[in-house]
Amino acid sequence: MIEAKLHDPQGRGHVRIDEDRWIVGIRVDQEHQGQGVGRALLERALDLIDGPAFAEVSRDNVSGTQFYEACGFVVDRPGGNDGSDVLVKL
Repeated sequence: MIEAKLHDPQGRGHVRIDEDRWIVGIRVDQEHQGQGVGRALLERALDLIDGPAFAEVSRDNVSGTQFYEACGFVVDRPGGNDGSDVLVKL
């Protein structure tokens, strides 16, 4: 089981992954966003996963989708049944 919650050493955020290689959640304190904290956390998670990784982002969350795309993810297909989510995959 890969499930893990990784914390930024300075306590500025965390990322959680599950055993199916899904990025379940990533959170960075608002005052530290745009400083590379999220990218560093995501890179640590991807090192643990060591293979394809997946994330689901609301279509309304443009900045979230742009973040994952900037980190090498690509939009793969609509996620939820209501079509409100986008599945991104590396």
